[in-house]
Formats: sequence, C-alpha cells, structure tokens
Amino acid sequence: MKHQFISQKECLITELISENIIGILKQHIKHLLRKGEIKLNDEKIKTDVLIKKGDKISIFIPKSFLSNANDLINSIKIVYEDENILLCYKPKGMDCENNLVSIITSKYKHALLNHRLDRQTDGLVIFTLNKPAYDSIYLALKNQTIEKFYNATVKGKFNSNGTHTAYLTKNTTASFVKISLNQTPNSKKIISHFEFKKQKSDSLCMIEAKPISGRTHQLRAHLAFLGHPILGDTKYGTCKNPPLHLTAYKITFTKLPAPLEYLNGQTIKITPN
Repeated sequence: MKHQFISQKECLITELISENIIGILKQHIKHLLRKGEIKLNDEKIKTDVLIKKGDKISIFIPKSFLSNANDLINSIKIVYEDENILLCYKPKGMDCENNLVSIITSKYKHALLNHRLDRQTDGLVIFTLNKPAYDSIYLALKNQTIEKFYNATVKGKFNSNGTHTAYLTKNTTASFVKISLNQTPNSKKIISHFEFKKQKSDSLCMIEAKPISGRTHQLRAHLAFLGHPILGDTKYGTCKNPPLHLTAYKITFTKLPAPLEYLNGQTIKITPN
C-alpha cells in the first residue's frame, strides 16, 4: 500500500512516518529504508535523514506491517463527554497530533486537541468541543491548575519519593531531551513529583508520577536521570523492547474558568493495565 504526505516540520524521516501512519513500528520503517521503499522528493533513500518542512515523502508499506492498525483504532475509548469537553483513552503506539486527532474529529467535527501524550504513552487525552472551552483548558494548563497523574513501572528499588526540580534541554531535531541539576543555555526548569506504590519484583516497582511542569519527555527523562528508567523506554532507558510502561491514568480539574467551572474538583480516571 502506497502512502504519500508532505512534511510540516523539520525532523528525522522515521519520526515523521511514525507520526503519520497508524500502527507502523520503527523497526519496520528502518527495514523499508534499507530496502529502498521510501522516497524523499521522488528520490530513494536508505538512511534515516533529516527532512525539512515541505518535503514530500512516499512510502510503500506491506499490509502485514499495519496489521494492528484496526486494533489501535478500536482501542480508543471516550471516558467522559459533555457539551464542552471530552476525555478519551489513547492507546500506546498512536500519535496524538495526527492519528488521534483525525479519528476524533471524524466523529466530533469541532473537537480541538488541548494537550498531547508521547506516541508510546497511553492514557487520558483532553479534547474541547468549542473555542471558549479550549481557552479555559489552555489557561488552566498554562497556570498548572490541572493535575495529571501517571502510573509507571520503573527499574530498581525506588527511593526518590517527593518533588524533584531539574533542568531540561531539548534537541528538537533528534527528538531527545537532556536533564541536568544546574541551569544551562536554552534549558527549561522542570518539576516532577513521584510516589512509590509497590515493589513488583526485586528489580521493578510501580510508582505514581505527576509532572508539575509540562515539558517534552519530562517524566521519562527525569526518572532515567534519577536512576529509575521506565520499563520499556528504548530512548532514555536501557530497554530494547517496548512497550513503554507509562499510563496517564488520572486528571483532576481545579480553578477552571468559565465555561468549565462546573468541573472544578472533579477527577476523571481509568484503571491502568
């Protein structure tokens, strides 16, 4: 099956393909690169190159490489809905800004995405159904009055309970962030709260994580920096085998302005796997 699309940003070609095609694995994209099944501006390429906004990508993908696409789509669940807002469950392996948005807006024409989860993180995502509701959530996220809680399985015996502050430097091109204790050029302050829940084995435990600030890959990179990488994290941990054991399982609303003030004090959650 042939797919074509135009890049809307500068990034690695494997990243762009992952974001635009539901269900394809990075290992399959790399296989297609090696086989010459991917074209950049009508020229075959065989390495993971940096692409620019406006570049045209063409790719031939065997149906077998997309066998779980329908399963991913069917895994999306509406957890809460009213006339202003909906919260849905996004499965692991699905991109928010392309895949999930297109699926939700096919049913809810005016739905607006308010925040995103990493492709390999599953859990609750907020959509609003009109501009006043969007502005209400946008302001609350900016003011950090919406509390988002994650369930994570991490390596080691967790001894880092409490609130931790550090600095995050983002490499947009490589889709990677670096954590440091001291501020560096272009770094942003991050604050994360972690609580031990239970020991699952000698080498693994379950924790609850709450990002007080909201930066790219914050929890994944911060936990790895503290010596407790998330199980299945192939980017910041030592694991080579996904899935990532990180689920956005609970959201609590506080200090929401109109028209969503009726949600203040409410918590919406799912049961983590």
